[in-house]
Amino acid sequence: MEILQGHRVRKIFSNLVEGVIAILILCLFLQIFEKKTGWALANWPLILSIILILSIIKLSLRLDEGLFLALSERGFNGPYKLEKFIFSWFEIKKKAFSITLVSLIITLGLLEITLRLTLDYLPPVLANHLGHGYQLSGSGIYRFDEERKMARMRKNYEREMYFNGYRWWHRTDKFGYRNPGDRNHADIILLGDSIIYGHGIEESATVRSHLENMASMPVANLGQQGAGIHCEYQILKHDGLLLHPKLVFLFFFK
Repeated sequence: MEILQGHRVRKIFSNLVEGVIAILILCLFLQIFEKKTGWALANWPLILSIILILSIIKLSLRLDEGLFLALSERGFNGPYKLEKFIFSWFEIKKKAFSITLVSLIITLGLLEITLRLTLDYLPPVLANHLGHGYQLSGSGIYRFDEERKMARMRKNYEREMYFNGYRWWHRTDKFGYRNPGDRNHADIILLGDSIIYGHGIEESATVRSHLENMASMPVANLGQQGAGIHCEYQILKHDGLLLHPKLVFLFFFK
């Protein structure tokens, strides 16, 4: 009875894992044809990573009695035959594969730590690529906004940034902008690109911080790196007006 119960649990888990994999493959397919479907490619590395992790879980726990088997019983043998081939290969090399995988994870972890600690000693181009954080996926500070059709900084997110030897702490508020804390009102808002954002400096040294100290009025920094007029208009319309400002300063650098 216990063996039968364990088999049922494994079969249910296998169905769930394979169902998620099938959905992710569909999402990846839709993103490949993003021009026809309206999907963005911003999250494809995450999707591929999850598919890889779930596939390793399937191999490790021998989850081969799910949706692919059901399809095979109905005449669609392709996925299940491929799965059986992979399982037969993996069964022979399970120990070697496990040791290799663990070694790879440890090596990548040590490499990540080493690169983070030695950015100042690497070639500038490589150091900037590894430390700048200006990307749409992973630990990058951007995510693509489907509604506005533009990249936006992640809300309530913080990390260390690096560029050309300069390090600074990036932290955003509930709207996704670089302010010391959440605000529902600001007398002055600043719109601009990386100069207003404060590329390369701490928040206490930004234009926002200096202006607030000089004017003794609450100032909100709505600057974003590389922002142009259209981007700044979207920021003002969707986020800036919610702060009910008295003054709006637009900085546009050609």
